[in-house]
Formats: sequence, structure tokens, C-alpha cells
Amino acid sequence: MKGKFKKGEVMLNTTRFLGYTKDENKNILIVPKEAEIIRRIYRECVSGKTFNDIAKGLECDGIPSPSYGCGEEGHKFEGKTWYSSTIRSILTNEKYKGDALLQKTFNSDFLEKRQKNKGQVEGFYVEECIPPIIDKELAKLVESELNHRQIIRGSGKNGNGKYSKKYPFSGLLICGNDGSKLRRHCQWNGDKRTPIWVCQRHQKLKDCNLLPIKESVLEDAFVEMLRRMLDDKESFISSFMENIETSLDDDNIIKLKEIEIEITEKSKYLIEINKKFRDNDLTREEYSIEFDRTSLEMDKLLQDKEVYKNKEQEYTHKNGRIEDMKSYLINAKTTNEFNGDLLVNLIERIKVTSKHEVIFELKCGEKIEM
Repeated sequence: MKGKFKKGEVMLNTTRFLGYTKDENKNILIVPKEAEIIRRIYRECVSGKTFNDIAKGLECDGIPSPSYGCGEEGHKFEGKTWYSSTIRSILTNEKYKGDALLQKTFNSDFLEKRQKNKGQVEGFYVEECIPPIIDKELAKLVESELNHRQIIRGSGKNGNGKYSKKYPFSGLLICGNDGSKLRRHCQWNGDKRTPIWVCQRHQKLKDCNLLPIKESVLEDAFVEMLRRMLDDKESFISSFMENIETSLDDDNIIKLKEIEIEITEKSKYLIEINKKFRDNDLTREEYSIEFDRTSLEMDKLLQDKEVYKNKEQEYTHKNGRIEDMKSYLINAKTTNEFNGDLLVNLIERIKVTSKHEVIFELKCGEKIEM
């Protein structure tokens, strides 16, 4: 098995694997109808939709889940249930961009069941070994978007929140006084309901003087901001393009490569001592000591790698958003109607400084005060 890994031979079980099938010679083929579903999921993620939103949209359109395929040859056509976990799995699967990470799990001599490979043993990443459904650029944008969501998601009771978009302004509004998030409530005047957004600190502790702001005011401000931008396209495009980063810091690239080399060396060493232990050239105690020491070093390297990878992703994310904004300004027309999807696509967050003043922070890095 390991020999096949080293040769880059990919064993892909296409049963219940959306997008792919095999011919009579076991060659991996793309299923066109299913591939379009994959592309839709990737595009909707980049547009800002949550996993749950994407899943619901697929169900509403009557699209079967991966467990059942889409009616192509060799696949059954039955159920239509989609889950957020399924969407996440599709968006994080390297095979859709044509690559394969082999030996994701492994068996060791001292554990009875397979465990996830977090660098303990040598893994094999094989590029361009499967027909790609997603191009590399779109895959990078999705990776960057998911990493970005991890950074900005709200805090829950256990310290871990989730990326939520129940309403267009959900997760975007922060208090200009103390940085607290704003929550949506409704005021009633007889039978008339008025949606408002309230600072959580103002609501709970009463020590913030930011008054509630009407949702209609926020919608009008966003529409007016777009109108100003579209009326002066050239000026805004010029401003955005000045913020394009032409290259990633050389030190970041060099350090990332050095860390990856070290991780590879540590992986080889773990395999080496594992072999020595199996051949009785190391005692169990000697093996455990070396394994624990090297694993700690590996964990530190993996943490450092994550830091440098995040910086690389932030670079990709920012430049991609600037290009998106440029494209929007070139092609869009002025409108007086509020569009929630457009808000999610363009806005990173909105700082509310008073009940009549806000600062829009665009995903491309620009700030516009209204």
C-alpha cells in the first residue's frame, strides 16, 4: 500500500463521491451533471453563503445529495437531504482541484485503530493526478474564504462561534464605542413591526450609549454608498487598485518552505524509529521517548506552518476581493433597491458610530463613512 502512495497511485472510491465515476478500466471520470453541482457549491461559498444556506438551496432545487448521486450511470437517484457537514467536506476536499492527499490515516504498532495523520507519519500529496472539477484559482478563493470565516466568526458560550447569515446584516454590525456585536430585535407599534439592531453591551449592561439603529436606515445607507461608488467608478477603481499587493513577502515564502522541509524530515524520522522498534532495534521505552519528543517538535512546526499559511491566504483573499470589487464596479448599474446578497458579497463589517452614522468596511479593505 505504501509503495502505491509513494508512486502517487490514487485509489478513489467513487461510490457516493459526488462528481466522479469510473469506467470499465477503473479510470476516474468526471460526471458532468454532478460536477456542475460541485462548481455551484464552490461559487456560492465564495459569494458569502453559509454551509447551511448552500445545503438548503440545493434541497429547494430538488438536487440529490452525494449519498445518492444524480442519476448518472452507476449512481442511484433517491434522496435529497443535504447537511452542512457535507458542504464543508466538499469544499475542503483537495480531489476536486485534481490533487490527492494520500495516507490521511494510518495504523501504528501501539494503537489498535487507525488515527488521523497530523504529521506523525509521511504523507504523500500528489498534484494533478485526478481530472479537476474546480480550477486552482477558485479553490484558493474558497480556502481563503473558509480561513477568513474562522477568524471573524462570532464567539459563542464555549468560546467557539459559527459563521451565521440568518439576516443580511447578521455578524456584520459592530458597535463603534466598544466593539460589541449588534443583535436584531423588533419594535412593535400596534400591528406595525420595525426591525432594529441593538448593541449587546447596551442591551445587557446599559453602559454603552449607542442607541438602536433601524434596519431600514442601514439598508438605505448601503444603497446610497453603492450609488456614490457607481457614480464615481473610475475614482474608486483607482483607489482599490492602489491597494493591490504585488507580491507576498519573500521572508514569508522562504520560512514556509523551510518549515515544510523540517516537517518532511520529522515525518521520515518517525517512520525510521517506527521501523527500528518493529525490528527490535529500539525498546518500547526508547521508542516512546523519541516518538513523544519528535511529536512535540512536529506539533510546533505545524502550528508555525499554520501562521505562515494564514498570511499567504490573507494575501490571496485581499487581492481576490479587490479584483471582485473592480469587476462589480465595471459591470454594475445604479439601483435604488436594497440587495442582501450584494451586501454579503461586498461588505466585511459595518461599524455603527451612532443611530444615523455608519462606516462600511469593504472586503477589499476600503472604508466608506456614511
